[in-house]
Amino acid sequence: MDELSSLVEALREQNGIVHDHRHFIRSYPNTFTGEDAITFIAQEKGLDRTAALEIAQQLITKKFAAALKEGIPMKDDKTLYRFMQDWPSNALNAGLAAYKSITLASELSILIRKSILKLYGSYLSNDGKMVDYTGLGQSPEFEDYVQLSAQLQRVQAETLSRGEKLAFFINIYNALVIHGNVKIGFPNTTWQRYKFFNDAKYIIGGHSYSLQDIENGVLRSNRKGVGMLSKPFSKSDPRMKTILHSNEPLVHFALVCGAKSCPPIKTYSHDNVMNELEIAAAAFLESDDGCCVDIEKNMIGLSMIFKWYKEDFGETPYEVLKWVRNHMSLGDKKQHLTKLLEEKVYKLVYLTYDWGSNGK
Repeated sequence: MDELSSLVEALREQNGIVHDHRHFIRSYPNTFTGEDAITFIAQEKGLDRTAALEIAQQLITKKFAAALKEGIPMKDDKTLYRFMQDWPSNALNAGLAAYKSITLASELSILIRKSILKLYGSYLSNDGKMVDYTGLGQSPEFEDYVQLSAQLQRVQAETLSRGEKLAFFINIYNALVIHGNVKIGFPNTTWQRYKFFNDAKYIIGGHSYSLQDIENGVLRSNRKGVGMLSKPFSKSDPRMKTILHSNEPLVHFALVCGAKSCPPIKTYSHDNVMNELEIAAAAFLESDDGCCVDIEKNMIGLSMIFKWYKEDFGETPYEVLKWVRNHMSLGDKKQHLTKLLEEKVYKLVYLTYDWGSNGK
């Protein structure tokens, strides 16, 4: 447990510190003032207000609490603050205490990956294509994962390397889809899917990240997604600190939205993520869900992923097909595709995407 966790509990349990504050007609539920927190710390620990302020600032630095206005440090005045578990949010890890001493995303990523592997080992089919959501949602392993997901509220994700960001956010995305399917339910219509990708979210480092935010904001380097009218993050959005500096097309073969046509579910390690993504891409392209080549009819079929996210793979259909060929494993399919590309006599079609649930 973090050394400040007992102080957080004491402040939250002390009568008169955390309560609803009003300013004119507006109410701010479950908040506290900087001066009240500092007074309590000074009295409890026998410190002067300067020393108490330094301890109170640690609550902000370690993301146990935050000012209602973004970026304000702890002040010995009537500035309002709120503890992270009291922040109003429909995020799936909101309202949970995050008292462990893990704040490095690289450390938490390893623990979450291990927790996810336990879940997958018991409730995922051997080929990674089907999930037993009912059994998973009722399991003690899932409850352990939910408690661990609370730690995401305080994690420091801004300082991760590119490889660490890839592994961290891919693993979190896939776990969030499963968490969402268990708690929200599987989306069956286009409108339900739109809501699901925007409503299923975690608080990560004090900020809310939906599935849309993780995929199109972080992993696609803040690009518009399918049906989006604008980029996920504005230039002033604090979440811009977590995005990849350049787009990584390989993430499309690792992100699993819960549909039957998605790639198999896997976990990714920060120290070998690029090699793992290359393997995932080659495996997906080898499957009939990813790519089909009919050399007799000069037909090439690609997953709708390559249509929806064409800009990630190339400016023209021909460039997209070259990208596909370059990421295929050696074999007949690659040879046939190469032949069609060299002769430039082919018809490109996009395969029907099966949005049915991968639940079993």
